[in-house]
Amino acid sequence: MEVKKLKPMRFHRAKSLFSKEGWLFELKLDGGRCLAHIDKTSTALINKRGLDVSRIYPEVQLQNAVKTNAVLDGELVVLTNGVPDFYA
Repeated sequence: MEVKKLKPMRFHRAKSLFSKEGWLFELKLDGGRCLAHIDKTSTALINKRGLDVSRIYPEVQLQNAVKTNAVLDGELVVLTNGVPDFYA
């Protein structure tokens, strides 16, 4: 899969929740930020340093979850006993 040189969004602290019209927020779950590049046959996970971390998370296979090629920006979180565990 050809992966374009995109970078995940960076954290930005707002003065208060919903301080700007049209803004949303997400909880910080202490995971690894990455982009998921998805095509019909595979999912490539690219971290904020531009490294492919797909082999670290082989269970993340999103190609059957979308109908067309896509790039998703999000945070990969490993739960240990239901609690986010950055080092896991």
